[in-house]
Amino acid sequence: MAYQTLMQTPDLSDEDPNSSPVSTSSLQTTKTEIVIEKLGKAIQVVEGEYLLMSSSQGCVLISLHQAQLVKLRGLLNAQHGALKAQPLLVPLSLKLSESEWQVAQTHLESLHQLGIELKTRANHSIMVMAVPQPLRQQNLQQLLPDLLSYAAVAAEPLSHQVLADWLTQRIVVEKRDYTLAEAIGLIAELEQLWQGCLPLHDPHFITLVDFSTSITALHS
Repeated sequence: MAYQTLMQTPDLSDEDPNSSPVSTSSLQTTKTEIVIEKLGKAIQVVEGEYLLMSSSQGCVLISLHQAQLVKLRGLLNAQHGALKAQPLLVPLSLKLSESEWQVAQTHLESLHQLGIELKTRANHSIMVMAVPQPLRQQNLQQLLPDLLSYAAVAAEPLSHQVLADWLTQRIVVEKRDYTLAEAIGLIAELEQLWQGCLPLHDPHFITLVDFSTSITALHS
């Protein structure tokens, strides 16, 4: 689905843009075996965190928090090659515990796959030379020692995918006030990152909306 398709939202020109968002109390979602094959138009942001869209199987609700996780997984996906390391303007020196320093030594290749370039030094210290784009705005002085501490408790060296999953959960931003334009932009980014292969099978990401209760109320 192209970005232009996402932007083809219904005409809401007569609606007050500052009006309260739709509440999930007026919508019911349903767990179903129906496979959602294709997304259609974006309709409305619901309670600031969900996007109501049309689809080939009917209206669906997408969790924008899960969409952020999917986006970060895409940005940190190193399955098809190492992520591009972006050099820091000023290399960062970090003092580590002995266990963290040892872990840094044993995980140099996995970290390299994630675009994290380290140089180990004496006295249990490292120099952070480069990180991938998703980590550029993070507090590296806290994030990287925490990552190494996480790896230190594992029984064996962790793969770059396991480290990427930890980073994804750690740096995802909790946002509860998406605008329609922001939600559309996020879904468009996912389409580009995953080349159209969104997790439409994941019930935590997307679910069909059941209007049966509302329809019954209209006939009562």
